[in-house]
Amino acid sequence: MTLILSCPMDLKNFPMDVQTCIMQLESFGYTMNDLVFEWQENGAVQVADGLTLPQFLLKEDKDLCYCTKHYNTGGKTTQSFVN
Repeated sequence: MTLILSCPMDLKNFPMDVQTCIMQLESFGYTMNDLVFEWQENGAVQVADGLTLPQFLLKEDKDLCYCTKHYNTGGKTTQSFVN
């Protein structure tokens, strides 16, 4: 699966702030028995070539996370996160 995402920024406190873009991926149609999200080992998160923001520093390392979400209905899904 390939996704192209954007991240809106709130710059009212610039330059004294940090912007965090969080992507949460979850399936509402399948449970963990049917679908599990896994990150690629290399290049799981990429920034567009030539993207420059002169006043900003882009974090090189991305925090890739997994978790399981349990629902009151007894169902549970797998989730993947990027911070």
